[in-house]
Amino acid sequence: MSTRVYQKVDSAVFCRTREQFGLLANFADMPLKWNGIRASSSEAMYQALKFLDAHGQRPVLLAPTAYEAKALAQKSDAPRFLPWEEHSVSAMRFVLRLKLFCYPELISETLALTGDRPIVEQSGHDSFWGAIPNPVHGTLIGTNALGRLWMEIRQQLRDGTLCPTTAPVLNAPLTLHR
Repeated sequence: MSTRVYQKVDSAVFCRTREQFGLLANFADMPLKWNGIRASSSEAMYQALKFLDAHGQRPVLLAPTAYEAKALAQKSDAPRFLPWEEHSVSAMRFVLRLKLFCYPELISETLALTGDRPIVEQSGHDSFWGAIPNPVHGTLIGTNALGRLWMEIRQQLRDGTLCPTTAPVLNAPLTLHR
């Protein structure tokens, strides 16, 4: 994925979970459930996928908040799935589709409200998953992988190639353990 420049005024931007489009953020307080596995948020589910076994995944999945899940994942010495970078986007795609599956009306409505605008996660530090503001030009610059995945899902919903009430499939070699 390449770096892009977005005009902030022409984009559907999310940064904080309580703002418009904030439900699209991974830190939104929206618990997920998949095949009997629960997570406090999409961030917790994504972070858990980094680990090879239940020993690494369980504490992250049980963390009460997305912030705690991320912190636990960052400091954990449990065996990790390598090379993670090659699978991180497909893991996030699964997590976002799972969020849609768990909250089909809410997420579908939120995506519909974005219209045809680019969906952009504004970040202060992460130019891969989000885009960083350039206040001089009123732009956001970054890969915006999270926003681009949401735009992919939005288009698939419009095309009818994605059903919000169909459970997503976790593609091998990624796994979740109970």
